[in-house]
Amino acid sequence: EAAEMALIDTDVRRTFATGIAGFSHVIDSLSAIRYAKVKVIRGDVEVKDKQGNVVDVAKNIALDYEVEGDSPKYGNDDDRADQIGVDLLKTFLAKIKKRHTYRNSEPTTSILTITSNVVYGRATGALPDGRGAGEPFSPGANPSYGAEQNGLIASLNSTAKIPYEWALDGISNTQSINPDAIGKTEEERINNLVHVLDGYFSQGAHHLNVNVFGREYLEKIMEDPTNPEYANFTIRVSGYAVKFVDLTREQQLDVISRTFHSFR
Repeated sequence: EAAEMALIDTDVRRTFATGIAGFSHVIDSLSAIRYAKVKVIRGDVEVKDKQGNVVDVAKNIALDYEVEGDSPKYGNDDDRADQIGVDLLKTFLAKIKKRHTYRNSEPTTSILTITSNVVYGRATGALPDGRGAGEPFSPGANPSYGAEQNGLIASLNSTAKIPYEWALDGISNTQSINPDAIGKTEEERINNLVHVLDGYFSQGAHHLNVNVFGREYLEKIMEDPTNPEYANFTIRVSGYAVKFVDLTREQQLDVISRTFHSFR
């Protein structure tokens, strides 16, 4: 650290980075609790050691949820759900700021998962929003898979409401768009996409990854991964770009499970 500090000739601003994963699932779960009726399904779970031997039984564990009624979902430009997201972020960072940090560094946070949405999801049980045990989280600040019902613009409007000043390390949003949805020609597609980006960032939004292809093309690659035609096909996953064939099958299925937008 001393060597690094020697290169800085101004007042040092130290930050303490934190991060949020599963953002949309917490929003939609809290929305379900507030606007619908949620019943917890409980049961006993065997605790096993590394050899697979049962060493204990955890009693009365929340295993799943039954939800009666509808509730607003983040990603549809509905302030009832979107405001939960704003409050959630502010509450999270406010609580972090109450803690002592190394050399009194300033706590910051991000809503960014890279590929950890798959890993964290695998280790997380079912949630009241309908996400099953072990299923991937939606990446970054993206709405939950299947929650977006009002199209791309409504989805972007929801994410744009998340205040960047409360997540200075980044608010990652990754969207996939069917090519025919934004125009017939390349020129039309470029112009329409530029308008979408302008509208998003004019609201104070921070970060957007864009893929323009259909789900069917990715499924073709998975069926024939050694085809030279697909060797260099690169996609945006969540804040980074990667060749699709270099992802694990679990990660590929996660990408394919995401919403592929058509305009409304």
